[in-house]
Amino acid sequence: MPKEVVNFTTNVENVIDFSDEPTTAVAAAIPGAVTAVLHELGVEYDLT
Repeated sequence: MPKEVVNFTTNVENVIDFSDEPTTAVAAAIPGAVTAVLHELGVEYDLT
């Protein structure tokens, strides 16, 4: 059993429409989310 479980979440505005392209809001949030995951893994790399 792991000592800790880390969960990364985000809010969504529309869960009905799907596309292979992210919305402007999602595209803007991706670098921050990736940076947060990398930080949790001990990799210091800022994409923002």
